[in-house]
Amino acid sequence: MEDSKEVERRLPNLVVAGVGHSGTTILTRILGILGWTLPGVVDSFLEHREIRKLNQQIVTGANFDRERAVAVLHDLEQHQSWAVKDPRFALTLNRWRQLVSARSTTS
Repeated sequence: MEDSKEVERRLPNLVVAGVGHSGTTILTRILGILGWTLPGVVDSFLEHREIRKLNQQIVTGANFDRERAVAVLHDLEQHQSWAVKDPRFALTLNRWRQLVSARSTTS
């Protein structure tokens, strides 16, 4: 049985993926209200600035800065419960999953 102290539950880290104009900004705003940290957000679209740049590189076929992406993942890990959103994740999530998988096997 749990003792009477308040037990803090850790929220899972989330990636919000969906095509543009599908409600991802509203969902992300609600996640922030519910307690998720929204790191790197700089505008009303609630997109992480560096993730947006990296996803744009993938979408446009430019050289993907893998080292920068790993650094962004490291920065995200500094937050207890984070959520990130970028509509480009609908096209780029597989690349990110590869990076996350590689990091989790080396941790």
